[in-house]
Amino acid sequence: MTKLIRNACLFIILGAAHFVFPDPLSAELILEPLNISRPLPGLNGTLWQTIFTIQNENDVGWTMAGSGCNTSSTVGVEDHSVAHNPVCAGGSAGIVYFLPDELSKLMFFSLRVIDLNSSSQHLGSDLPVVREADALRGYTILTGVPGYADYRHTLRVYNLSTSEIFQFTLRVFRVSDLFNSDPVFETSASLPPAPSETGLAASSSKWDEGQELPDLGGGDEFKFEITPSSPAVPYWFFASVTHKATNALTIVTPH
Repeated sequence: MTKLIRNACLFIILGAAHFVFPDPLSAELILEPLNISRPLPGLNGTLWQTIFTIQNENDVGWTMAGSGCNTSSTVGVEDHSVAHNPVCAGGSAGIVYFLPDELSKLMFFSLRVIDLNSSSQHLGSDLPVVREADALRGYTILTGVPGYADYRHTLRVYNLSTSEIFQFTLRVFRVSDLFNSDPVFETSASLPPAPSETGLAASSSKWDEGQELPDLGGGDEFKFEITPSSPAVPYWFFASVTHKATNALTIVTPH
């Protein structure tokens, strides 16, 4: 099996006057799971884009290292203002931000995924922006994942550790098979931590229907189960389910 593993881009919230690399022990991690700041063509004529919104209610403006969507220099979010898609990662990689603890409580976020070619009928789907307190540890499931044959399924998993490899087993169960303990699909994977010199970053592994997921058709719902080898390593994951004919997007996240 081919495993598609890639590192999320790393961006750090910086002081307005100079670069500041906060100690991960005194800063909050923020995960933007998808960054499609520039429109990205997809299947069946879709044209995907994410709208990432940052609302800064602090009394000081902050800048972010990295390339902006319209400039190669650093980009910023001024005090008591809002910024949309301030950083472009390219492709569909996720981005990890670091916010000093004293500022993070007054920074607010939202993320929406839109098919621009159907935006007149559908305003998009919300995707959580993950704060450090939302990181998962140990056994977690996604339940109620539509499994009909006319849907495409994508699962993305993020390692949120600076120092530890995230090793896990993914199992997919048919919800209607209440008395069958055998999964319809099972695989194991490991995600590397971010390089230590760049601080806390996420890695993502993506499974696409036709690569590693079997045909989950049959008019049923499925349960996606992740069992880490170590319950201490922080991570996060979600599934996207796209209708093959209408391109309607459903996001399923852990609760």
